[in-house]
Formats: sequence, structure tokens, C-alpha cells
Amino acid sequence: MIRRPPRSTQSRSSAASDVYKRQVLTAIVWPGLTHFVDWTHPNATKYWSDMLTALHMILPFDGLWIDMNEPSSFCDGECPDWKPPRKHRKHKKNHTKNHSKKNKSKNKPEHCPAVPKKENEDNKKEESQFSKEMPYVPLGLEEINTKTISLDAVHYDGWRELEWHSLFGLMQTAATHSYFQTAGNRQPFILSRSTAFGTGRIGFHWTGDNGSSFKWLRVSIPHLFSLNFFGIPFVGADICGFIGDTDPQLCARWIQIGALYPFARNHNDWYAISQELYALGDTVLEASRANLRLRYSLLKHYYTLFLKGRGTGTIFRPVFFSFPDDEILYVDSVLNEQFMIGEELMATPAVYRNTSLVIAYFPEDRWYSFYDGSVWNNGARSRLKRLSVPLEAKVPLFLRGGYIIPKQSASKVRRIDDLNDCFKLVVALKPNNDKTLGAQGVLAAPADIFDENLVTNDCVEGDCLLSIVAKVSGDNLTLKVVGRTVNSHISPIQIISLRLYGLPKLPSGAGDALVERDGKQEKFKTMITRFPHYVKLRFEPPISTCSGISMNVTLNSVSYTHLTLPTIYSV
Repeated sequence: MIRRPPRSTQSRSSAASDVYKRQVLTAIVWPGLTHFVDWTHPNATKYWSDMLTALHMILPFDGLWIDMNEPSSFCDGECPDWKPPRKHRKHKKNHTKNHSKKNKSKNKPEHCPAVPKKENEDNKKEESQFSKEMPYVPLGLEEINTKTISLDAVHYDGWRELEWHSLFGLMQTAATHSYFQTAGNRQPFILSRSTAFGTGRIGFHWTGDNGSSFKWLRVSIPHLFSLNFFGIPFVGADICGFIGDTDPQLCARWIQIGALYPFARNHNDWYAISQELYALGDTVLEASRANLRLRYSLLKHYYTLFLKGRGTGTIFRPVFFSFPDDEILYVDSVLNEQFMIGEELMATPAVYRNTSLVIAYFPEDRWYSFYDGSVWNNGARSRLKRLSVPLEAKVPLFLRGGYIIPKQSASKVRRIDDLNDCFKLVVALKPNNDKTLGAQGVLAAPADIFDENLVTNDCVEGDCLLSIVAKVSGDNLTLKVVGRTVNSHISPIQIISLRLYGLPKLPSGAGDALVERDGKQEKFKTMITRFPHYVKLRFEPPISTCSGISMNVTLNSVSYTHLTLPTIYSV
């Protein structure tokens, strides 16, 4: 455990010699009196693993949320004289808007207020002297130990907390990850509030205690950019805000953005009004239904992006990452208020109160509405467009020409394991130099995407990604869906339909799909339906394969659609 600070005149070597003769440093966190593990000690990881093993015997778990690990404390520096309150924390009784600030102060748990600082002159002098060692005072006029443990507390071998403070969360995450690895969980869920460079390889993060305001909603976008830059792509902010009371308008706007966070959750402060999505009225309820369905329909695309990156790159990213030479993308109103998911999707949310108007900027490329295939930029030049975004609507989302997005039906999906292996391919065609139209994408197809150990074997150590390539030449569509390598670990998937954006208008009709697999032919009925901005091909029954698909379709014919499904890479 981290020990109390040494005498101010004591050297590091002498502090190391008697570090375990002094008392363990005491702080206050939610349970009350708290000691912090000294992660620099050679036995710390084993101790933590032993404690988690004991906890698992009482309460089985397969993931952990490690909080307050800056480390944070409700007293400043240390608080050895603090005594726990007699009464335990009372449960929250009032979940209505009548839960006023006056009521909040009365119901506040007794151990939450910070313990007053010691008023003796020696302590003031020591604290002031310590602060002078810093090149600047991060907290301005406040003492450096505010809401945390003494930065001159002593670690193993005499190191001060000052040297290790920023690494506490990373080292706790590493010890937690080590426990899960030993327990046989190779891809565990570890959510840590404190992070450092490298945390993204072994853990996840959320942006901490944000506020319930439109300012904090807007801040969340560049905040997530920053964490992606730092190598922590699985990150999100508390939807609807954490500190203070939210309101229906704010929450509706936040769920529109938050449904696209890599890590999405609604998290609330003890003293704020209830902000469950069903507790804030019909508008929030409708916005939540629409945007959470969108999230679930794209969830396996998110998994694909993470597996494609293999622990590198960004997921939630600024638009200039894809268009670095476009100077307008560095203007604050564009830089901080639009974002991309991977290379393919761009969102232009509404982020201000009392307005549904969004001025969206489309860089020089072909952009389609993800929802209906309407063209918002034909690629000739960059454009500004006005959008109207109702509170209850889905977030404005646009698919970049030249890309394919696999999506799924979110109907009757209550949990992620309700998602099946049936996919609808959204194909955003873009002109090629050879006067053809083309698009490409990827899709993860492990045997069970929710089995962490299997995903590690098939996708991290192996390759479970399918390459999807579409090409239109004249009236002929070619679609190939194949494993990327000879040793690909591909499990059966079903393709229900193709949605083609960027095609000329075609007549509706029906025909037979002639499928050849290993020399045998099968017929699939193919329905071709024309919509205002796209053409849909639906296969009945869905085309199932675990080896790959090579498909040729004559688009202006309603009699026959010819497909070939060779055994390319067997599982």
C-alpha cells in the first residue's frame, strides 16, 4: 500500500529504508476509509489478483469498472483523523424534478464533504514548499493535493507519488488485465476512469464527470477525438450529462450523438433528477428508439473497425483525418461539431439549444444520405448544406462514395447477442477512372463475435475479415465477398439484400438467381425494387456462405440474375 509522506528533510534512500515502518496512507472514497495499492511493489499484481479471485467467488463477474483511480479522494492529501459516519448512506427516494437543490444538500451522504485541511503552520509550509517544485500549479490557487492523495506519499523503493501519480490508472488497468488473462478471459471488459498512453491496448475509458449542458455535449466530440489520438479508441462520454439536472431537449440531442460513441452509456449523478431515457417524455423516448436502433444495426460494423485496426488507428475521428488538405475542416464549427466513424461515415449532429438547423460541410467527395441514398455532394467540389434535424430524429449520417457498410435489422434486438448473422449491404457507388462505378468494404465474420476467446483466436491472432468489392460496368454488377487471406477464419454469414446508391433509375421486377456452388446449381428468387434514390436487390431465401461469394447481376433484366459461389477459402 502507498505509505504516508516522510519527513520533509528525508532523502529518497532513507525513505526507502523505512518505508514499511510508517503507516499506510489513508484517504476517503465512496466506501469510506480507503488505502491505495502501491502498483510499483513487485507483489502488487499478485495481491490484486488474489483479491479479485476472492471477490469472484462471492460475486461472479467477467468485467470490471475501476473508478476514482487518479487516485481520487474526498479529502486533500491524507486524512488519518477522519472517523466514519454512524449512519449509512440512504437510498435515493425522490426521482422527480421536485428533487430540488435544497433537498439534495439535506440528503447528501455524510462522508462526501472533503475533510478540512489541517490548519497547523508546519503542514501549510510543507505543502507550499512541495508546490514550488512544480513548473506550474495545475489547479491555480488550489493546493496541488486537492481531491487526491499527497503527492509526496511514498511508494516502494522510496519513490514519491509525484513520480508515479499519472500512471496509477494505467498500472491498475494492467494488473486487472493480468488477472483476467490468468483467469482465461483473453479479451476482458475493463473500464477505467484514469488512463495514460497505452491504456487502449488493455482497457477502455469514459471521459469522467461531465456536466448536463449543451457546452459539455459539444465538448464531448473533440474530447473523444483526443482520446482516440492517445490510442484509446473505445471511449465515450456520459450521455445526457452527469453533474446537474438534464432536460428533454438536451437528452434528445445527446442520444443522437451518443448512439455513435464507441462506448455509449447514460450515467447519472446521485443528486440529479432521473434521466433514464423513458423518464424524460415522448420526445426523448422517440429519439432513443430511433438512434439506439441505428446503433444496434451498425454494431458489428464497429466491431469490424476495431478488428481491422488490430489495436491501432482511430474509430471516432475528425473529418480532416480523411481530407487533410481541406482548410475549412480546421475551422472550429466544423472541426469540433462534425465527426467520422472510420473512413466511411460522417455525422453532422445538432449541438445547440433551441435550434434544429445544422449547417453541414461536405468535403470534396461523393456523399450519400446513409438512410435513403440521396446525394448531398456529387464530388465535384466541397459544399455547405442546410439540414433540419428534429429532436426525435436519427442523427444526420452520410456514407462516403466508394464504401460499403454491412448493417443488420435491429428489430426485436434487446441485447447484443440477439444480433444474428444476416446482413444487408449498403453499397455507395463512386465513379472510377475506367468509367465504371465501384465500392469496397470489410466485414468481420468470426464463429461467435461475442466470445472473446474465440475472437482472439480467429480475429486477433488470425484473420476473420471478409473483403467486399462491388463494381458496376454498364448493366452488369459484380460483387465479391471473400476472405482476405488463404488462412482466413470465416464462419457462415447470410446476405439478405443489396442497397445500391448512385445507380441510374431502373424498373422494378423479379427474377431467379442462378447460384453455382462446387459445381451444383441452386435458384434464388431475386426481387429488384426501385426507390427514389436507390435500387434494392433482395434475395429469397438469403444467400448463405462460409467460403465467399462471386456474384454477377444483370441490372436491366428481370428474368435471370446469375451468381457464382465458388469455395474460395474453407474454414
